[in-house]
Amino acid sequence: MGPSGRHAAALDLMESPVSTLPTAADKRSALESELIDTSAVAALLSVSDKTVTRLPVPGRVTLGRSVRFIRSEVLAWIKAGCPR
Repeated sequence: MGPSGRHAAALDLMESPVSTLPTAADKRSALESELIDTSAVAALLSVSDKTVTRLPVPGRVTLGRSVRFIRSEVLAWIKAGCPR
């Protein structure tokens, strides 16, 4: 007869594979998928890249001379009706 109750649950945990912690590459990949460029924002809004630079789009992040936007903030702004 096998273990029952909490002993069985403990054995299940011991036999299950150990989950790995996210690596630096995983974190970088997640961040890169969260950041979108001006062209992507322009496509979401159906406007030109130049128009995006003039709009008060939230989530703007400047990386050197590159400009990126936090995707979730842009989508929330669009869902809210693009308030100024």
